[in-house]
Amino acid sequence: MLHNFTCNNSIDGSFPSGGLVLGPSGELFGALMRGDAASNCAGETCGRVFALAKNSSGAWVYHTLYSFTGGADGGSPETGLVVRARKLYGTTYFGGDLSCGGFSGCGVLFELSNLNGVWTEQILHTFEAGADGAYPIATPTFDARGGFYSASQQISGGPGYGAVLRGQAVLHHFVGRIDGEYPNSLTVDSSGNVFGTTQGGGLVPCGVNPSFGCGVVFEITQE
Repeated sequence: MLHNFTCNNSIDGSFPSGGLVLGPSGELFGALMRGDAASNCAGETCGRVFALAKNSSGAWVYHTLYSFTGGADGGSPETGLVVRARKLYGTTYFGGDLSCGGFSGCGVLFELSNLNGVWTEQILHTFEAGADGAYPIATPTFDARGGFYSASQQISGGPGYGAVLRGQAVLHHFVGRIDGEYPNSLTVDSSGNVFGTTQGGGLVPCGVNPSFGCGVVFEITQE
């Protein structure tokens, strides 16, 4: 065992989300849904980004890199992280525009960079539950040319079940059932075509409510 999370917010936190990603120096990066003192994320603490790195004796040591407050910086990451050019990228489920979603915000897309040992956050996108959707749960990804892709879930103000974005531009707005509902994974090929899955939707009835659908695998092609 490399690390056992304690649920003690002053030490590490709890509920790792999205798995781990390997850093350029052999460290392991991950995110926690819960941790730190702020309780602004649906009444819960707002999570952290952490690293595990080997010390001089070869033991793995836990380090907190960034603690979310649930405000404009986001809160409660529920996806994995991406490493590119020694920076970390990810999303949070809450935070951002706190007028969105009624109480805790609709999430953000963030970048963390290390300057002289201090990790600093930059917000790349704040979800607003319009065409861009809200509450991202898909780990973001890059294409071969450095284009950055993310996905969101709910869209307010009418039928809408999430969106796929390249940067801040919406590539596809899910309307439900036939094209899927709530995207939760993304893969981009060398031509910029996006592949993924949705948690629900599709033409096959699922469970006790036949309107839900059992999910789809989708492709979004780009010109």
